[in-house]
Amino acid sequence: MASQILALDFDGVICDSAGECLFTSYSYYAPIAGLAPAPHLDEIPESLRKKFYRIRPFIRDGKDYMLILYFITKGIPIKIQEDFDQRSRDHLDRVCQEVGAADSKELEELFQGKRRDIRARNETTWLGLNPLYPELEEGLLACQDRFDQIYVTTSKPTDAVVEILSHHRIPLPENHIYGYDKVQKDRGKNGHLKTVHELTGAPFEEIHLVDDQVSHLKAARQLGANSYHASWGYTTVQQQEEAEAAGITRLNQETMAGWMAQLLREP
Repeated sequence: MASQILALDFDGVICDSAGECLFTSYSYYAPIAGLAPAPHLDEIPESLRKKFYRIRPFIRDGKDYMLILYFITKGIPIKIQEDFDQRSRDHLDRVCQEVGAADSKELEELFQGKRRDIRARNETTWLGLNPLYPELEEGLLACQDRFDQIYVTTSKPTDAVVEILSHHRIPLPENHIYGYDKVQKDRGKNGHLKTVHELTGAPFEEIHLVDDQVSHLKAARQLGANSYHASWGYTTVQQQEEAEAAGITRLNQETMAGWMAQLLREP
């Protein structure tokens, strides 16, 4: 009998990290843009926080958090995914020049470097910026009877995910967590799934991906993997409709245990 594998995205599925991403990017960008310093997340102006969280569902990777702040401070309107993608292409060079990055790769590293710096200076504060969704541990334990193995596939650094899960006493082994440092970035989320496939020997048809980004789920289905849209994560009505139109199962329970229970009922 083939193994049943559960692959979970991290940000927007397991962890509500939007506050940490805002605080990290703001800490780097604020001095450059002449914004008021904010030693704590709640000291960032409320209007900026609301705009940031509204645009958050459109990002592709860490560098995009810098782009969000640029769009907000320059008054560049972003309403749908196509807006974000086009504006990102149009303004990437300007943002890189403004923050002192040579290219998008270096812009990403500036963001990740600031994240590492914040962690190093006050790990307790940093962990507090990364709360988990409710009843996560209960839900994962409920799934152990259904799934042979559980993996985390994420664009976050592996060690950061390990630290957050350990802090919250979530019993997932470190070698089941695959961040962007373990899988080449240009392979995308399918690169993570292919890694899980290679490690476990499970066919893609026995791998179940839960993610809040519809583009990841569509690509996973092309591999033959099962896709589930985490509608409580960083998503929009447009993206939820897109997932529904593509025939992707929507998970919309309020708690982790609830949507895990739905997975258990899936044939």
